Amino acid sequence: MTLFDGDVDPTAKIERDAAVAEGRRRMQEARGEVGYAVDRGVAQQGRADEHAHPGWKYLADRAIRVTAEVLPQFTADDVWEVGGLPTTTENRALGPRMAKAARDGLIEDAGRFVKSRQAQCNGMPRRVWLSRIYQEDR
Repeated sequence: MTLFDGDVDPTAKIERDAAVAEGRRRMQEARGEVGYAVDRGVAQQGRADEHAHPGWKYLADRAIRVTAEVLPQFTADDVWEVGGLPTTTENRALGPRMAKAARDGLIEDAGRFVKSRQAQCNGMPRRVWLSRIYQEDR
């Protein structure tokens, strides 16, 4: 069961401080992975975004912002960990939210990929993003 299987107020604010603190600690260990490039299917991501719950989209956007504020560079794996983003019925919906954050000027493509740290992803490539809102003293 995911967070949005039932009726949930889409604007509900969920505290993420503990997840952010734990994510920061983990991120210190996660740097320096080997990168490689791969082309991703944009059409599939678009469909996933269309069907994502509005409340989950809100939380995803917030998790991306929190991650971009605390890490100078990151991947979607970091958004799940640092931002404390809950899973949903279609986790690929995070890709279009990352693209939206790039269009909004929060992040930019670093031009490289690293292997996913999530076991269920089997080392699938993850795009590395550069934060444009990183706050070093946070």
